[in-house]
Order: sequence, then C-alpha cells, then structure tokens
Amino acid sequence: MKKLASQFGVSSSAVVRILKSRWEPSPEVGEKQDSRALELKEQRKQEAIERRGEKQDSRALELKEQRQQDAIERRGEKQDSRALELKEQRQQDAIERRGEKQDSRAPELKEQRKQDATERRGQEQITKAKTFSTETQQ
Repeated sequence: MKKLASQFGVSSSAVVRILKSRWEPSPEVGEKQDSRALELKEQRKQEAIERRGEKQDSRALELKEQRQQDAIERRGEKQDSRALELKEQRQQDAIERRGEKQDSRAPELKEQRKQDATERRGQEQITKAKTFSTETQQ
C-alpha cells in the first residue's frame, strides 16, 4: 500500500478507500485502458521475440563463424599433414633413387677400381724394375 501511495503521490488511506470502493471506469475509458494494455502487451511480446531472434541470430552467426574457423583449421591441418606426407614421400623417393643409382653404378665402380688397382700394381712393378735395374747397373 505504501508503495502504491508513493507512486501515485497520495496517502495510504486514500489508496485503501479507492481499493475498497466499487468504482469502475466508464465504458469508453475502460476500452481505452484495455486497448492500451493490449498494445503494451503485444509490444512487449514483439520486443521479446526480437530480442530472442537477435540472440538466436547472433548465436547462429557465432556458430557459423566457429564452424568456418574449424573448417579452416581442419583444412590447414590436412594441408600440413598432406605436405608432411608429400615431403616424406619425396625423401623416400630420393633415397630409393640414390640407392638405385648406387646399385646400377656398383658393378662399373667395382670394375674401375680393379683396373685402377691393376694399373697401380703395374706401375709399382715397373718402378721396382727400374729401381732394381738402376741399382744393379751401379
């Protein structure tokens, strides 16, 4: 009661008398009050719907942005893992190619080494023979 009295700027006893009375507004005033109350109710309802819609829109936008970010990150991870796979594959291919080259050159190199060794032995024998002949001549 005190709250009503302070809101309307009247005494508490006046509020009590008004509430006890059987006063009713005239039909025109009643209709006007009812229509105003309905308008306010509809307006509040619409505002609540808009707020909910904005919240839903903003949440939907947040979710959409999050999904896009997740997709970008997944693509990045896939690209990173794919790049790593490709790099490892290239390294493995290079190792295999080197191995194949070494394998294909191995007989050639072995034969070349034998020839080099034979030539060195021949040169050493020639050098020894020259040295021996020089020593025997002296």
